[in-house]
Amino acid sequence: MNGKQNRSHKKAQEKVRRQKLLRLLESDEPVWLEVNHPELANGSTAWVRTLRTESERRRAFTGRRPEHPSKLKAQEICRDTNERGRN
Repeated sequence: MNGKQNRSHKKAQEKVRRQKLLRLLESDEPVWLEVNHPELANGSTAWVRTLRTESERRRAFTGRRPEHPSKLKAQEICRDTNERGRN
């Protein structure tokens, strides 16, 4: 695609995204259903507290902060690439 076609394609995608969002906002159907989020049955405060407690336990066990998911993904990609190179 050249630059003009690419811009046209992006504009079309944005228009479709806006239309979907407008339909969603105009709909009477609920977007958030409690049945899809059982982890919040005791409230969001309890859920966040549980997450923090689990994180603190892991940190205490390892003695350091857990790696950011993006770093873990990058390490996984490098490892996979190296393993393929050995085969």
